[in-house]
Amino acid sequence: MRLAFEDRLNTIYPLFNQIPGFKLEEKPTGAFYLFINVKDAVTNLGYDSADAFAMDLLEKTGVAVVPGRSFGNPNYIRISYAAAKDSLLEAANRIADFVTGSSTPHTAND
Repeated sequence: MRLAFEDRLNTIYPLFNQIPGFKLEEKPTGAFYLFINVKDAVTNLGYDSADAFAMDLLEKTGVAVVPGRSFGNPNYIRISYAAAKDSLLEAANRIADFVTGSSTPHTAND
């Protein structure tokens, strides 16, 4: 399972890093979550909080993330990469499309 989680992380980490307004300050080393600073994306998209961003993301894309406020960091969201790799790639695409207003598929090689 460790190898599977490592593969998932190495696949999705660069995808989330290239979403405008998303900042990954550290690559996880001990858990299976990405903790992403979304302050710039939240501001650029006109939301008043990462909580509102997360709720709208769920409602409009079906992708669930946990607002960082639950962990003491209100400008962050947490995403688990314990799901199937295909599901994670789809979630990354949906989030990128939501943030950019695009419908172009994204891959780790983009």
